Amino acid sequence: MASELGYVHRFEPGAEPRRLPVLLLHGTGGDEANMLPLDREMAPGAALLSPRGNVFEGDMPRFFRRFREGLFDEDAVRRRASELANFVAEARRLWPRSTFRVGLFERREHRRSSSAIASEDAGGRNPVSRHGAVG
Repeated sequence: MASELGYVHRFEPGAEPRRLPVLLLHGTGGDEANMLPLDREMAPGAALLSPRGNVFEGDMPRFFRRFREGLFDEDAVRRRASELANFVAEARRLWPRSTFRVGLFERREHRRSSSAIASEDAGGRNPVSRHGAVG
């Protein structure tokens, strides 16, 4: 767990250089380790970057504030998205071979949903279905 980039996070270098890295974002109450086992199965050999949300709902970390279930603080979402983008930019500077290409998928476990940002591998194959790909 490192925090030099502004987030407590885990970075695991990839075993296969052709695989693009994966940025993993946990759901409410998760942490930087939650999504690692799933991603190791879905993108074996890819580098993994997993930050812990730095906003708390009670004692549960998340990535942005909400007023209640389904009602988000939109200003907070924009501010935290900018912080997360800066985190990724700094990670790319530290690990220059890591070009993050992303798509969204959800993992439902123990009645709690988790989201993750997943990359395509260098061959253009996608291990998950993409919804609103970013890059």
